[in-house]
Amino acid sequence: MPQIVGRQIKNATITADKLASGIISSFVDKENPAGLINGTNTAFTIVSTPITGSEQIYLNGILQESGAGKDYTIADKAITFTNAPATGDVVFVWYRK
Repeated sequence: MPQIVGRQIKNATITADKLASGIISSFVDKENPAGLINGTNTAFTIVSTPITGSEQIYLNGILQESGAGKDYTIADKAITFTNAPATGDVVFVWYRK
């Protein structure tokens, strides 16, 4: 039986069915989204749909802001940058799914 100690859970078992059902999220770290980084392309795709608001997108190591009129928007697996990343830029995405 799991024990809750402060904010930690001890002796808990994570089962595949709990993970698949979304009871427990899994993390994706440092994913390179698919899409050309060429100075004109603004559309990129990640492998899985993130839990809403869990994504962190970094362009050249700088955290980008999500939302209309900000750095990018995200819908399901699709990321759209307001300004196209330039050739040679680096994009990484962290999120929970």
